[in-house]
Amino acid sequence: MLSLGENMRITGYVVIAVLFVTSTAHAVCPYPTPKICSEYFENDVVFVGKILEAKYVSDPKQDNDSDWIQYTAEVIRVYRGHVDSITAFRTYNGSARWIGIVGKTYVVFLRGGETGATCGPLDEPEYVNRVERDIARLKTTSSATIGGQVFSKSGPWGGGKGIPVEGVLVKVIGKSKEYASHTDKEGKFMIVLPPGTYRLDAPNMQPSDYNYKHQDLQEISVMHGQCAQFELLKEK
Repeated sequence: MLSLGENMRITGYVVIAVLFVTSTAHAVCPYPTPKICSEYFENDVVFVGKILEAKYVSDPKQDNDSDWIQYTAEVIRVYRGHVDSITAFRTYNGSARWIGIVGKTYVVFLRGGETGATCGPLDEPEYVNRVERDIARLKTTSSATIGGQVFSKSGPWGGGKGIPVEGVLVKVIGKSKEYASHTDKEGKFMIVLPPGTYRLDAPNMQPSDYNYKHQDLQEISVMHGQCAQFELLKEK
């Protein structure tokens, strides 16, 4: 018999597959796939913990009895913020829910006591050691980065399923200096720069509905080791 965590993982993959086939609404997965250099700074608590329990819980304001999935974890190491040695957190029981299996160890990213899926290696127990090494590197990195991908709107869902646009000039403008890069054949760009606040000069481009958490192109603040990630759609 499958555990709650195993059932949720299988169901989560099915839901994601169905949504990508049948829906033109908001993406289940953020694009570009979040890296540790973005996810670490976007959350107020980051820790390594072993999942002890997973259960469905309800929201008193709703009729549904399984609005959230609540996890209890034994905290092994804390990298950001403060958390009890045994702590509880939750994920909204929707298509973007975070899925953990009881008995497995994960790097957990929390904002306001909640977490969500990144749909990438940061969610997987097999990558814990690698993610921890990457967190350690953040502390020794003196620069920051702004990057992402540029797509056309010709894909079936736009965004992550669109067509990469090569050769697009992307500029990042700070208070005293301007940085520029052209997208490669995969539509990707990356600009290394000092920590600070910038604006992204991307004519005829806008963040896609699939875009990672950054939406405001006019005010992008990055710290030492941080990377701001964007998925941009280019108008024809």
